[in-house]
Amino acid sequence: MFRRSRLLKGYLTRRALQKPIVIPSPWSMWGCQGVALGYRVSQAGGYAAFDTCLGARLCDRGLVPGDQFALFTPHLLSLSPEADGVATPPTPRRKPAGRSYQCPECGKSFRQSSHLLQHQTTHTGERPYRCPDCGRAFSQSSDLVRHQRVHTGERPYRCPDCGRAFSQSSNLLQHRRASSGTRPFGCTQCGKRFGRSSHLLKHQATHSGERPFGCTDCGKRFGHSSSLLQHQRVHAGQRPFGCADCGKSFLQSSDLLKHRRVHTGEKPYTCGECGRGFSQRSHVVKHGRVHSRGKP
Repeated sequence: MFRRSRLLKGYLTRRALQKPIVIPSPWSMWGCQGVALGYRVSQAGGYAAFDTCLGARLCDRGLVPGDQFALFTPHLLSLSPEADGVATPPTPRRKPAGRSYQCPECGKSFRQSSHLLQHQTTHTGERPYRCPDCGRAFSQSSDLVRHQRVHTGERPYRCPDCGRAFSQSSNLLQHRRASSGTRPFGCTQCGKRFGRSSHLLKHQATHSGERPFGCTDCGKRFGHSSSLLQHQRVHAGQRPFGCADCGKSFLQSSDLLKHRRVHTGEKPYTCGECGRGFSQRSHVVKHGRVHSRGKP
């Protein structure tokens, strides 16, 4: 096993060592299994880590910085009876200036090794961070922190104009766009504009008719995986979003947010005619019909 604490401290997480990333590479033919495995794991940290070779104990090199990797080539060749000194090391892909850590799967580069490690979970599908309240799993700890605000009701992002608070910064941005009338995302087919790119994507599915996500229980199909996930909770009887005040549970986090306004008294939607406040947007629309009666 690798000497984890000495070789890779500050470059790779313990989890990455337990599940090394398999990278097809000519290097794997030039050394013993220990060297090849060391190279595969090294990529995520920008360093080439070599532990004592398994069994034969031919190699006792420790940690080699990426910019000195070429100097280590003769040593690798000396370990391999297959290379015969003919093979040449692969040419590293160009990285953008200031981005030293490159994903071997897709070539995307990052400034910090931790960012690369987070990105690599998108390829492996690993979701090590699980919510203790509803069991939902996430690939990054920051996503879990944001999700848990649904259960706790925490809203750290406040609008400086109206004082309304939000659980995520993206929701605050959407709110401010709605207040200012800004809709930066436009549909190229019909011209309809949206405040969020995700809303545009959902809208575009209405033009294409594409519904690639099908329910295995009833066969109903959806344009987005999130819509399928919400639908499947109906079959499973899941209501993962519970109100901390009264215990009532909901299928969707948005339904919980609407419900919580009953307890908080929040009325974020205001009638432009009379200034009356409402807890839900649909209530404002219904109320607006009172003012529109009798108008031409």
